[in-house]
Amino acid sequence: MSRKVLAGLTLVLMGLVGCSGGEPDPADEGATTPGVETPTPTPTPEVVDCLSGSYRVVRFVGLTSQGGSGEGGDLTAVLGAGGFTLNGGGQSPVKVTVGSQQVDLVVTGSIRGTYTTTDAGGSYAVTGTEGEAKVSAGILHRTLPMTDVANVLTPDGTGTLTCAGTGVTMTSTSSRLDLERI
Repeated sequence: MSRKVLAGLTLVLMGLVGCSGGEPDPADEGATTPGVETPTPTPTPEVVDCLSGSYRVVRFVGLTSQGGSGEGGDLTAVLGAGGFTLNGGGQSPVKVTVGSQQVDLVVTGSIRGTYTTTDAGGSYAVTGTEGEAKVSAGILHRTLPMTDVANVLTPDGTGTLTCAGTGVTMTSTSSRLDLERI
């Protein structure tokens, strides 16, 4: 395997493992001004419908300088009742590209979370993971816990949900996942 491919795989693996961040700061959650009630936004019926159902992840895009992009694979998402689960089927790889290098990412785990709705979408928080993901390029292979994958997709454990047409976009500080209704 050429040194360029090895360097590219190393960069991808560093991005997947090295970006593993810490837990969200509980002090940042639920900050309110005493005596001032915050109105609860009422989601439209379209948003309620949008944030319920099964989706497939059609692509992800890294939003940082180290971020790559990926398409394909058998990743799905189920949203409903204020919760979500991203699942990997473990059969079909996501083709991940960072720079000119491409690796395969096969996900056999899941990422769970909760969400709250707004008038135009919502916000989400990751609450747990299980399983693993396998990264490979040629003869090089590495297994990562889903916690590392979740930390790359949502370093601070939170993000926004935006409804558009028949899809949902999950955006964090480091990535964007485009979901399409199944």
